[in-house]
Amino acid sequence: MSVSSVASAQGELAVEAVSMSKDFRLGRGNTLHAVRDVSLNLYRGAVVALVGESGSGKSTAARLLAGQERLTSGIIKLDGSPISISSRHAFREYKSQVQYVFQDPYSSLNPVHTVRYTLERPIRLHQHGTDVDAAADALMEQVRLTPARQFLAKYPHELSGGQRQRVAFARALAAKPSVLLADEPVSMLDVSIRLEMLALLNDLRTRLRLALLYITHDIASARYFADEILVMYAGQIVERGPAEEITQQPKHPYTQLLVSSAPDPDHLGSTLRTGGNGAGAQRAQRVKAAEGFATQGCPFSPRCPLADERCRQENPALLPLSDTRAAACWHLDEAGEGIGANS
Repeated sequence: MSVSSVASAQGELAVEAVSMSKDFRLGRGNTLHAVRDVSLNLYRGAVVALVGESGSGKSTAARLLAGQERLTSGIIKLDGSPISISSRHAFREYKSQVQYVFQDPYSSLNPVHTVRYTLERPIRLHQHGTDVDAAADALMEQVRLTPARQFLAKYPHELSGGQRQRVAFARALAAKPSVLLADEPVSMLDVSIRLEMLALLNDLRTRLRLALLYITHDIASARYFADEILVMYAGQIVERGPAEEITQQPKHPYTQLLVSSAPDPDHLGSTLRTGGNGAGAQRAQRVKAAEGFATQGCPFSPRCPLADERCRQENPALLPLSDTRAAACWHLDEAGEGIGANS
């Protein structure tokens, strides 16, 4: 049984990544498998969230999709055609469609240039023949920095963190992309404005029909924002499915750990918080952090209370659970017992 994405209901396929892998050589014959056999689809008008702890490979996957890293193996397609970043022209054409928004709004903008200069460059590069002033004003309107002329004259140090991130969104939109890769776009902002920024992103993807990849360690915000969640650990996808189902009925022990640790006023994973039938919640709370992950077998096995010898020897593949859900665990029946059963 194949697993389809619920995000496909929102629009046509924009980006398809098939068995995407990236290895880094560390010297002395050691290799870091940063991304391992990851497949995902991004659809216009839909949000797919890539969720995991720091070091899980999320940002490396995004850089591969952005063309900032070369694939070790696998293929990435844009509108059905394999991408090529081997030449400057080909890379520019791809970048005009796929834009990357960085996590840190304080370092992603050049401090010696005004907001106008920051926007003029991509406008001239990607919007040939366009009135630059009018285009810059329109971009500021899109990200709700008004009156536009007041902000265009400012330098980054004169803006708040949220305003800087809005400028980063505007810079990305200057290329008129069809795909936006947002790498932890609200994690460095004050809590009070995070929902406001996610609401802005949601409005942009709806109005502009953007295919949006939302990268985060916060599974609670992914539930609020995304159509589909892909949970990543040690470079591989360990669970995937509709956002509401993943957060309310997590199947993989690692997803259960993320849910149990997430603050959410809407009772995210209510059986984890209230105890449910008790078994799943207690197991999730017993999971301890490890210094690393296993290089043989299931990478989560050193931290998993269900791990046995098979887990330590064999790495499970994603097993379809329904038309839209899959998880990679040798003990899915036992892992899911009590987790979300009464949600």
